[in-house]
Amino acid sequence: MIDTLKLHLQDASAIRIEKSQAENITVSTTANVGSGEANLHPLATLSSGAYLSGTKAYLNTETFQMDLTGRGAFLKFSLPKVYHDGEHNIYPIGRGGASIVFQKVEQALSEQGVELPYPLKSEHWKVSRADLFSNALTEYPFYAYNAVFSMLQGKRMKQKQYGQTGYLWGNRSRQVSAYDKVQESLSKHHVLPTALEGQNIARVEFRALTAQAVRKNTPFGHGGQVIDNWNQSRKAYSDRVKELVFRYEDIEEAIRLTQLEEVEKLKTLRDSGHRYWIQHYLNMVGVASMLHLFHGWDGIKLALSEVIEDRANRNRTLKSLEDKYFEASSLMEGIEPIPVAELYSELKTKLLSEVA
Repeated sequence: MIDTLKLHLQDASAIRIEKSQAENITVSTTANVGSGEANLHPLATLSSGAYLSGTKAYLNTETFQMDLTGRGAFLKFSLPKVYHDGEHNIYPIGRGGASIVFQKVEQALSEQGVELPYPLKSEHWKVSRADLFSNALTEYPFYAYNAVFSMLQGKRMKQKQYGQTGYLWGNRSRQVSAYDKVQESLSKHHVLPTALEGQNIARVEFRALTAQAVRKNTPFGHGGQVIDNWNQSRKAYSDRVKELVFRYEDIEEAIRLTQLEEVEKLKTLRDSGHRYWIQHYLNMVGVASMLHLFHGWDGIKLALSEVIEDRANRNRTLKSLEDKYFEASSLMEGIEPIPVAELYSELKTKLLSEVA
């Protein structure tokens, strides 16, 4: 249920680093723009008693990232990934698993010569970011649901689309992300559990990007509450995703909003005074036919590489096609048309159920 956590300890100098292993820590120093003097902070305390000083220091491993700054220490890690020894973060873990993860991260830090003044499961470690997630084992591949995702509008959020494999609704404090977990796992980690081979996984995440957003949108604010209030996280996730993106009772409401948007586009193009305004609209929606004829974006990229020699020009053309692209149906890559309402209902039911 919880994927990534970013914990913040305000007093970084309370962290003790074994001097013999200080070389594990990368320290950077920048100069003050006004005076030109080095901008130094006590980032941690060495076992010799001296401070580890600098502008910033960091220690990154396969399972965690630690940053030491003038604002304190920040420790970021994926709970499922740590639990599965760095292999993947596909499956959610339970409350007991989360306690084990905290212990494993503390142990990993200790092995790097870093001694924490307080356990991660304490009120001293504030949560400055939290990513909650749910996986839906869907009937069809992710791109079959593009028609649903493309018409969903985030509440006070801007939407971005990443090809056929991802959507993001977000602002400065909160995000909702939907993406093809199978493709993401294979491209990043080259690992997919045997039990999931041949499965379709749509993953939707809610991300609270600031400490204030964490406190307002999740049942925890510090490390101890993460464990104590673990069972409330599922409801927090469902409430936020439903409020921000899956807020329609049925897709018909979303479809009507999309149709109104398309009418406004037609009006804007008509009123622009351009003689071929209808052709401009057809250009925007016609890319769906190219996707079908060339069997997806990879096919289009290959075709463009054969007809446009200049790489920069080819990339601009592809970007132009992506910008114009608006998918109005799920008829893609051999998949038979499926009612959008049916796809929306499936996603909403599987993602927002009370069972992780």
